[in-house]
Amino acid sequence: MRKRVVVFGLVIFILGMLLMVSSVVAWTETETVVSGTFTVNPYSYRGISAYIERMPYGGEVSGSLTVSGGDINFYIMDEHMFRDWEKHERIFVAIEAAEKVSSYSFKFSWYAHPPVYFLLDNTYSHTLKRVSLHVVQTRVIHLVDPSISEYGACLLIGGITIIIVGFRLRGVREKRS
Repeated sequence: MRKRVVVFGLVIFILGMLLMVSSVVAWTETETVVSGTFTVNPYSYRGISAYIERMPYGGEVSGSLTVSGGDINFYIMDEHMFRDWEKHERIFVAIEAAEKVSSYSFKFSWYAHPPVYFLLDNTYSHTLKRVSLHVVQTRVIHLVDPSISEYGACLLIGGITIIIVGFRLRGVREKRS
């Protein structure tokens, strides 16, 4: 009898845990951040700033570029990195770097504060470039369904209570023997 009560309590406890875990609902939301064709003059560059939200709970930024008229250097930077690059720092840091590309695809996670800069660098070339750039941000959104989590919490508490009662019954029966 006492084992049945404890097992029943464990089953109720496990059902409560499953309801608690299933109460977290996640979905993705995609937003276009940059989309267009940009002209970059010879011996020049173009920095395109975009507001991209921090993504502490999942998600990514992805995109691609295609160059008409040759190739280009492409960098993804935060504001500090971009300002260093503009000062002609010989050594600079970038989140993503691709040099002399005619097409390029990228994907990264963004944990810094906005904005992010997409830098089209044509400073090495004497020809005009037209660059098609498309960037999207995909966020993962988590939501807890309170009605399901309340039932799960009740079952957890009920399961624990039944387990405790089952163990106490065991103790009572042992004293009578």
